[in-house]
Amino acid sequence: FRSTLIKIVEDVLDVIDEQDSSEILLLPNTTTIDKIKKLNIDQHIPLYTGIKTLDEITEGFQTSRVYIVSGITGTGKSTILMNLTYYLAKSLKHNEQILELKKKEWNDRIPVILYLSNENTIAERHNRLASIISGQPIDLKDSIDDTTAKIVVEFLMQNNIGIDVKYEPPYSINTYDIGHIIKNLERKQKVKVVALVVDYMNRLKSATNEHTDLLRVKLGSIVDELKTLSIRFRIPV
Repeated sequence: FRSTLIKIVEDVLDVIDEQDSSEILLLPNTTTIDKIKKLNIDQHIPLYTGIKTLDEITEGFQTSRVYIVSGITGTGKSTILMNLTYYLAKSLKHNEQILELKKKEWNDRIPVILYLSNENTIAERHNRLASIISGQPIDLKDSIDDTTAKIVVEFLMQNNIGIDVKYEPPYSINTYDIGHIIKNLERKQKVKVVALVVDYMNRLKSATNEHTDLLRVKLGSIVDELKTLSIRFRIPV
C-alpha cells in the first residue's frame, strides 16, 4: 500500500509540475485522475536490448525500476554499462510502443538515453561507444577525433536516437541534481529521456543522507532516491 501511495503522489507531482498550479486546482477530480492513469499506462514501456537471454531474464528493462550492476574494481562494470546503452539504443527503433508515443505523445521528440558518468570523461565514454559500434579497438584517449565522432554520429542518425553522455566530477551532484539535468535536457532540446545510466552510484551524493559516514546507509539512500527518480520520470535507471 505504501509503495502504491508513493507512486500516486509522484504522479500527482508530475501533473502539477507540467501545469500551472492554479489550473490544476480548477480541474475536476475525474480529469486529474484520468490524466494520472493515462500517464501510468502510456509510459510503462519495457526497453529491450536485442540480446535474447538478457531480455528473457529481465522481460525488458522496466520503467520505474532501478537495476544495479555491481562488482569489484576492474571487473568491467563501466564496459557492461556502455554496451547495454548501445544495445538499448539500437533496439529503440524497433520498439513499437516507443515509436507510437514518439508520434502521438512526444511531438516527434527524439528518444534519448542519458549516460551520466562520475568516473570517465565524456571523451573516454565517447571513444568507448565508438569502439563498440565499430567492433574495432579504439584508444580511450581524452580527446575525440573526427573518425570516432563520425562513427557515433552516423550510428545515432541511422537509428534516429540519441545518447547524451555527461560527466560530473565525483561527489559533486546528488539525485535531485540528476532530476534537474533530465528536465533541462528535455526542455532545451527536442528530446525525450527514456532511460538513465549512472556510472557510478558510489560517487553520487545522497540528497537525504549527505553527511552520513556509513557507506551502506549512503548507498541505501541513493538507491531509494534513484527509485523515486525512475518513478517520477517513468524511466528505467
